[in-house]
Amino acid sequence: MNYSSKKKFFFIYAIFSVLFIYSALNIKFTDTQDFKFHVFTVKFEYYGMDPVAIEKIITKPLEEKLCELDSIYEIKSTCRFNESVTSLWFYRSCNLDLTYLKIRKITEDLYNRLPGNVQKPQIYNSSSEDKSIICISMDCSKTILEKNVKPQLQSVAGVSEVIITGKDRQNIEITFDNNRIANYLITPSKIADSVSSFNTPNLITTQKSDKYISPFFIHNRINDREELSKIQLLSNENPVYLTSFSSVNSSVHKNTELELLNNTETAYINIKTSGNSNKISISDKCHEILGQNEFKKFNPVFLYDSGLKQKQVLLSALNTLILTILLNGIITFLFYRSVKLSLILSVIICSTILWTAGFLSITGISVNEHILCGISISTGLIADTALVIFEILNNSSSKKAFFNRVNLTSGAAVTSTATTLIAVIPLFFMSDIISSIKNTGTSIFFMLIFSSIISLVFLPPFLPDIQKKTYSTSFLTKPIFTRISIIIKKSRVLKIVFIILTASSIIIFMMSEKNIVSSETGEVFYYSIEYNPEKKIDSIKEEINAYINTLLKNEKIKYIKSTILRGKVEFEVIHSAKSNDQIADEISTCSKLIKTGTVFIPSTDKNKKHTPVTLQIAVTGDDEALCRSYAKEAAKTVNYNHLSLQTTLNFKDEEKMYQYIPSKIKLAKTNLTVFDAAQQLRFNIFNSVISKMFVKNNETDITLSSSNEKTLSSIKEINLISNNNKINILSAGDIRENTIPSQTHRLNTRPCAYFSVELSKKDFYSTLKKLKSLLYSIKMNDGYKFIFPSYIKQNQTSYKKLTMIIFFCIFCIYIFLVSKNENFYLSFIILLCIPSSLFLPLLLRALSGTAIGFGDTVGIILLSGIVINNSIYISEAPGLTVYEKLSERIESILITSFTTILGSLPMVCFSNSTFVKSLSFFMTFGVLNSIAVSLFLFPLMLKDFLCVEQNKTSAL
Repeated sequence: MNYSSKKKFFFIYAIFSVLFIYSALNIKFTDTQDFKFHVFTVKFEYYGMDPVAIEKIITKPLEEKLCELDSIYEIKSTCRFNESVTSLWFYRSCNLDLTYLKIRKITEDLYNRLPGNVQKPQIYNSSSEDKSIICISMDCSKTILEKNVKPQLQSVAGVSEVIITGKDRQNIEITFDNNRIANYLITPSKIADSVSSFNTPNLITTQKSDKYISPFFIHNRINDREELSKIQLLSNENPVYLTSFSSVNSSVHKNTELELLNNTETAYINIKTSGNSNKISISDKCHEILGQNEFKKFNPVFLYDSGLKQKQVLLSALNTLILTILLNGIITFLFYRSVKLSLILSVIICSTILWTAGFLSITGISVNEHILCGISISTGLIADTALVIFEILNNSSSKKAFFNRVNLTSGAAVTSTATTLIAVIPLFFMSDIISSIKNTGTSIFFMLIFSSIISLVFLPPFLPDIQKKTYSTSFLTKPIFTRISIIIKKSRVLKIVFIILTASSIIIFMMSEKNIVSSETGEVFYYSIEYNPEKKIDSIKEEINAYINTLLKNEKIKYIKSTILRGKVEFEVIHSAKSNDQIADEISTCSKLIKTGTVFIPSTDKNKKHTPVTLQIAVTGDDEALCRSYAKEAAKTVNYNHLSLQTTLNFKDEEKMYQYIPSKIKLAKTNLTVFDAAQQLRFNIFNSVISKMFVKNNETDITLSSSNEKTLSSIKEINLISNNNKINILSAGDIRENTIPSQTHRLNTRPCAYFSVELSKKDFYSTLKKLKSLLYSIKMNDGYKFIFPSYIKQNQTSYKKLTMIIFFCIFCIYIFLVSKNENFYLSFIILLCIPSSLFLPLLLRALSGTAIGFGDTVGIILLSGIVINNSIYISEAPGLTVYEKLSERIESILITSFTTILGSLPMVCFSNSTFVKSLSFFMTFGVLNSIAVSLFLFPLMLKDFLCVEQNKTSAL
């Protein structure tokens, strides 16, 4: 290449830089979207119905249609009192919009066939099992949140569900006396219908003109409690005021659950997002909405915010990237003692980053932590070519000689970059294994491409005018040369060492435990306390009061969010501790304050220093009761054999309840239908919303309930109204005591029961194998089986696929080297540098007892294209002997290796991501290992090759 025209090269470089910098200004930041499936949840509500009835009426018919959808992976359903929740997992390859439309069509068709009391279903683009990414407490009523805040939050792109919980809401309550309405022969349904009709605009007629048809309404709204009290109903053709048999008062609608924040009742906003949403953007928008003056007075407190945390992670990654650039500049200065060369290298790195950022912006790719990880790793790699050119500059006697040597070296530089790209390319096809790995591959790929262009095309014309270094680095190279001369004399021993390192690396990798779950820990610790289902919520609140106050004395605990349900309290502890283990210790210590409940705390396995893996195992079959029986037997067997740290049944025993069994013959004699009887009982037992009204511009529920006590003796005295008669409910049926599950579960359209087993990550697969063998030895009826979490098999398959990719990359690199060198033996000894350079990081993992994770495996794939670069530079260096080749390349090898290490080391120290930390760990210690291999072991093999080649030449 002709480098004589500086202006031409500068002009072209400037045009590209301006273009990419302008594009980079519009780049967007996002969180790391590490999801493998699209998830939808369908929720039905049918008040007054038990789980078994809901499963029969709603869940089973819904599943029958949903399981026919394309690309469906798994279906999970849970039926509770009053609601059915079905979650569906679809492969990422599915058409998200089309899938949603199909789900909505199926759901609406079912809804149209269901009884009128079933509430309109809701469809969310998230799993019912997912935790909310943002939780906000606000000091205001639930009504204000639902009316003013919820609509704005739901309009934010990416938000799948906004759940308002907490404070009771104000309402207008109509409380009737059953005996008095029976005397007037007025049914509760008639009260509800009358209130609804007086509170609804009625269409009377329409006005027609030439172009329009305008509806004509009578304004028929109840404005206040007094107007509601004056409503009249007909009893035996006589008008009766509502207040004749009932009271109308403002009251508080009690929730079936109680939400507390540090022991104070409050209202919460919980925000869930879809898998492919931008959590950072959602977080920013939520802060903007709640920062409005109209909401500031309610003192919104963000208890936790995953989007904000991701933004902090990105800022940390950016700081790490800046630190990497500074370290590269420092190491360049230490070697060359030239401020200009250090600045030029920094400019090359910054230009490459800006070009890459601009290109990502043009292609619509947002920056996340994995993108920044790839860029940071690349800062060390992209310096290689520039540093080699710096070394050529210092060894060149003239400008012409410098340009000639650059042209000669460009082949080795391109080869070095190509081998790295070969290792990067597979990352683009691994999204099914690690969904966000494509981002890392994209950033590394374009950083390498752009850096090669800048270093080989735009850099050389401007270097000859720079003063050469004035000092020698012999203090580094001389000891190495001395060692090499000694090592070469012990060639046989070193060859054996080379072979042992190569073989050991392969054996250690194949024999190492593989990590099947993520080790990410957050700032929220989840646990629960179980109580007797019959224990009242107020009694539970009184018991946990002192317990929460004691926990709050710990300075590491910021907030304690507690949700009191029927027979259970769920806790979310927001903390600033370094690990969840510290919080678990504190909770365990304070558990003695809980007298009547059982505290369930996730195990920490402190003795083995490994976070446990919780497996939720399902027993599926045709009868859920039998599934529960097998699950209990399995949990008991696992505990007896000491295979788990903790085993928990994920269901409760059936609860006692009373059922009213009407006699169809007796009802027929009274002209009552089963539906009529059920409706009257529902209003007598439950507090039901029958209409809405506006009080001071706030929407308020109008509820209808009975003033009678909700005891069995009082229920037996309820009178049913039929035509002009009243009859006692026992005259038309019987009340029987029965047991029924508080919730039912289904997996892939079959009934199931879940139990959880906690295993240590250490020796996980060997323990899992024993666990499977133990469970499969339990005798069960035909059609019943244990189903382990699907991610275990997926990850085992993924590791096999990754192993194949590693060997495939090595094979491709070998083919490329053979085509470049046209020599099988030389290509082979260069290739052996890959496994031998992996020995150190693999050994450190083995000695620390740490399982190989996805980040480690990806690090091995990238290293396969990086660690041989030094060997390529040595083999293609000018000179006939190993000493001549080393003297030409030793400084560039040292400096390029150090820059690569410094590109990864900050992420090992400062990154919060397990994946990024593991990848950087392998990059750091793998390159460090490769320095020893390329300077001490590879020259030995190269010496033998050169001797053979010289002998061949002499023979010719």
